Amino acid sequence: MPEQAQAGDGSPPYCNTGVYPPTPEALFRTSGSAFDWYRATVPAHPKLVLQWLQEGVQRRLGNNTETSSHIAPGTPRWSFLRSDMVCDSKGLRIAEVLHGGRNQHPCVEASGCMAPIVASVLREHGAHYASRVDVAVDRAGPALFEDWRALCVRLSKAYGLSLRVIEAPTDPDAGSTVYLGSRKSEVFLRVYQKGLKTAGDEGLARPIPEAYRQWVRAEVEFKPDKKPGKHAAAIMEPNAYWGVTEWLSQFAQEALSMYAEPVNLRERRESNHDRAMRWMVAQYRSHLDKVWRDCGKDDAAAFRRIRELADIGQSSDRRERCG
Repeated sequence: MPEQAQAGDGSPPYCNTGVYPPTPEALFRTSGSAFDWYRATVPAHPKLVLQWLQEGVQRRLGNNTETSSHIAPGTPRWSFLRSDMVCDSKGLRIAEVLHGGRNQHPCVEASGCMAPIVASVLREHGAHYASRVDVAVDRAGPALFEDWRALCVRLSKAYGLSLRVIEAPTDPDAGSTVYLGSRKSEVFLRVYQKGLKTAGDEGLARPIPEAYRQWVRAEVEFKPDKKPGKHAAAIMEPNAYWGVTEWLSQFAQEALSMYAEPVNLRERRESNHDRAMRWMVAQYRSHLDKVWRDCGKDDAAAFRRIRELADIGQSSDRRERCG
């Protein structure tokens, strides 16, 4: 597997950090993958969440005029009534906090180079529920995109996944993208020529430098639809997301030489027996507590007494049926 391009050696940066220190670049190099999008519900007051974000981001970026942040109004979306953004000194969004309306808790969203920082701030302050997390891995090498595209084709056939390829045959410098899986499902994979896209966004003169041409990104979009999955997604490290499905784990192993431990995000379905026991305890809780107190708060003695009562009841049932 080819080595990743390193910042400062003439290779393209992993993202346009602008005035920010290379924290996201370091994340890509050391962990192999990093957050590229982070959206979460935070059970706290919006003003407190904004304070956490502003102070946490400032602490991570350093205190100077170039990295100073401020709060600016945004555009409300979905069913939220308000949007407040934490912006940098140039007015660019660091994070957005949507709140108000029928939503009980605010929603925080960050993307690009700010996603790892905002995720770190939220995790520092405890429980939240992640509703969308994108994790990206960058690599560089000759014919790497073609190799990954071939792997995506193979996985789509093996697992019955939808596959879509976007390319411009008349302009090889425009870059291509492969989509694997359904965008409406929990897990979706994008593989694209990140270097060519960046070169186009930055308006680089042609011919495009070879370092940009070889730069490829694989990006997981994970949107858990159940609460256990959202809770797990809020504490998982970036590399762990490659284990949320079997086919994604296989992609990580073959394309990235990365083993991802399988992650079970499914909520265990309650059995009929567990449901019956739960309702029994809820209905007879006061009676069970009385038996426990009558037995001197001795758990073993209380259980024996309940068994005795059950045996008496069973004997009575037999006599009634025999009569």
